[in-house]
Amino acid sequence: MTSSFKANFHGIEREFSFLVTSYDSNDNMAVLLVEDNGEPYATATVNFDFLCPGCAYVDDNNLPGIGKLLQKNGFAKPLGAKRHSGFVDYSLYEFDLEAMKDYILPSSDYFMVQFSA
Repeated sequence: MTSSFKANFHGIEREFSFLVTSYDSNDNMAVLLVEDNGEPYATATVNFDFLCPGCAYVDDNNLPGIGKLLQKNGFAKPLGAKRHSGFVDYSLYEFDLEAMKDYILPSSDYFMVQFSA
């Protein structure tokens, strides 16, 4: 059974798990937040250039505070690089899938999500 973690977005606290998959256009990692009722809530990442496996730009624009939440829980760390799009700078993060494993849904299909039982 997948565990969930609490997060507050837009003033409402919810419980989430991760769905880790990839973008069709370039196979970059995509991380989605899924509510404890199984409903998708938001995509925590944005897709730009081809990236190293396990890295993704984080969408603090649509999910204010997601970067800090990922850092605080040890799920990801910023790499210092940013990508500008429109009026927004997106920070590049390296995700720690091992630290996330208890919160990753079994339906995840990202090629790096392989853990020993």
